[in-house]
Amino acid sequence: MVSVAQKSNKKSKSSEAAAELLLPVTMDISEAVGLKKALMLAVDSDRDLNLDASDVERMSAACAQVLIAADRDVEERGHRVRMTGASTVMQSAMTELGLGQLMEKWSPDK
Repeated sequence: MVSVAQKSNKKSKSSEAAAELLLPVTMDISEAVGLKKALMLAVDSDRDLNLDASDVERMSAACAQVLIAADRDVEERGHRVRMTGASTVMQSAMTELGLGQLMEKWSPDK
């Protein structure tokens, strides 16, 4: 289960809080619909989106596609996505899917 929370984001250009999303342990096809719903709520908040990927132990292409779509939607609204604590599994899966540059883009240091 994924949920959206509000948390202050000191690196944001605006004074608004960023939407926070703790990604689930298992990000497979069965989790894709729930992930999409949670990300849609976060995107609709019209704020930056901070993803915590520290608990991810399984990652599928379906969930990667959902993350890519959310990134596009957040950018279209003039905000950005950041990812913190990406687990080794998350990093490896994204690299194997050819999405290593996206992980770099989501770095909180950028």
